[in-house]
Amino acid sequence: MGRRKKTDIGERRTSKVLVWLKPSERTKLDKRIAAAGVSAPDYIRPAVLEFRVTPKDPMSEETLSELRACGSVLNQLARRANMSEKIDPQELRNALRHWGEIVEKILASPTRKPMEEELQDDDGDFNEWAESIEKIELEIEREMTK
Repeated sequence: MGRRKKTDIGERRTSKVLVWLKPSERTKLDKRIAAAGVSAPDYIRPAVLEFRVTPKDPMSEETLSELRACGSVLNQLARRANMSEKIDPQELRNALRHWGEIVEKILASPTRKPMEEELQDDDGDFNEWAESIEKIELEIEREMTK
């Protein structure tokens, strides 16, 4: 262990953190420490203090379940429409409204990226994606007014 830097003299490390590892995890950690050529504390401290964790969205499981259920209803409606059966326009409106509410909830989540970032394709073209969604919405609206 090296000497403390002069800038560290005013503050001492007096708090300890204990972490339990599996033997295989400890072996892996020891190999990484040896490869880095530093002491275990000098390897672990920056790894722990500089690691960024994205907070888990507490409503994600509930929202995902809701999204699956809504997707199932929309899928059933699409299947019936594809079999040339008449579908109730109000039932479709309700399913689409519910889907929109779920999407709004997801987009309003504090842990989500901005929509433009999240929905960009490989070329980074969000506008093309948004235009195709608008076309689909217009088509649905046109079909529902027939």
